[in-house]
Amino acid sequence: MYPFAKIRKQTTYYTIRVMSYPKVIQQIRNRVFHPVYLLHGEEPYFIDQIANVIAGEVLQEHEKEFNQMVVYGSDTDATSLVSLARRFPMMSSHMVVIVREAQQIKDLEPLVAYLENPQESTLLVLCYKHGKVDGRSKLIKAFQKHGLVFLSNKVKDHQLPDWIRMYVRERRYEIADSSSVLLADYLGNDLAKISNELEKVFLGLAPGSQITPEVIEHNIGISKDFNVFELRKAIGQKNLVRANQIVLYFINNPKEHPLPRIIPSLYLFFSQLLMLHYAKTNDRQKLASVLGVHPFFVSEYQQAAKHYSVQKLLRIISYLRYCDVQSKGINGVALPHGELLKEFLFKVMH
Repeated sequence: MYPFAKIRKQTTYYTIRVMSYPKVIQQIRNRVFHPVYLLHGEEPYFIDQIANVIAGEVLQEHEKEFNQMVVYGSDTDATSLVSLARRFPMMSSHMVVIVREAQQIKDLEPLVAYLENPQESTLLVLCYKHGKVDGRSKLIKAFQKHGLVFLSNKVKDHQLPDWIRMYVRERRYEIADSSSVLLADYLGNDLAKISNELEKVFLGLAPGSQITPEVIEHNIGISKDFNVFELRKAIGQKNLVRANQIVLYFINNPKEHPLPRIIPSLYLFFSQLLMLHYAKTNDRQKLASVLGVHPFFVSEYQQAAKHYSVQKLLRIISYLRYCDVQSKGINGVALPHGELLKEFLFKVMH
């Protein structure tokens, strides 16, 4: 009923080595498919999103019962996957086989023979998370030759605000630069968590609305006045009263503001000020690139750097390392986090 000649006319297949996340999504929605997909890397968010789009949009709902299967690496092996992939679609042009947690399959090498001659009516999708397939292996070379390889890299900390802005604008909302930095500082490098929190915000906003610090505070619970971003700003301005107010708030709300989340943010800030001292340019765009921040914030860093010499910054970074060690009790009993934070602020500001 569904001869392969007809299938080939309906669908475009072609070989590509590595492709960006937006391009992969665009291809799927344009119904340009590959017989095999390898989605691997350290960032699970992009892998899950691509797999979800394939699961949701390749087949129509009435086709999925017989033609779409989701299996888990802990429950299958490579030989069984080949058997599933070789099946013909039933009353559909495609068969979709999605392998979640493919990194748990002990030996994927038996797939190589299948990849050399894949079933063109099947989309075999391997979701290999929290690591990369060895680039020297026969497996990845076969994927590169006959299918699509997507490498899902972690978004670096300094890139998070830009990623948040992109995500928000794709959903047809707006967000201030300060708000994107606030979210990045508070939620950390967890794209799934960030997207989930933003989806909560979208529910209460009309399309086109701007996500302000006030909106974030109301919907996510991140205080617009008492957060790590504001603490860094107060320290940069040498505003002792304001910095003490924020630290006191952190001490009184330890669950929302744990020291292990504060230390990395402060370490990044003072490291950036140190880099600024050694930068050989005054160009805002170049400095933004050096610091890994949005150009909007460069002037704040320049003002903060005037208050802290290279020698002082090196001592501050040493204080931070001390706080980190003492908070974990590595050299003995862990000291109270509130006391460590107050002591650190005193040393920084005096």
